[in-house]
Amino acid sequence: MNAIFAGLSLSSSIRRIGNGGRNGDIISVAVALIVIVYALIHMAMFPGDFGTGDRRSAAVISIVTGIISIVLTGITLIRSRRAG
Repeated sequence: MNAIFAGLSLSSSIRRIGNGGRNGDIISVAVALIVIVYALIHMAMFPGDFGTGDRRSAAVISIVTGIISIVLTGITLIRSRRAG
């Protein structure tokens, strides 16, 4: 979900969250980092293999979408610095 919001902020040309949209971008990165850390903790706590019901595949998907979110938010921040 966070990657979707980061993509929307990347495609949006109008920033409505104060500070030119940077506050929203910073929140997006913070949430993505929290998701990644939580997924890594989950993978460490449940050492079962894929397909055992430990939801390791969901943790991997969470890590990937968190990284995508951080990359998209970084691109948004770079564009906002160039524009303003």
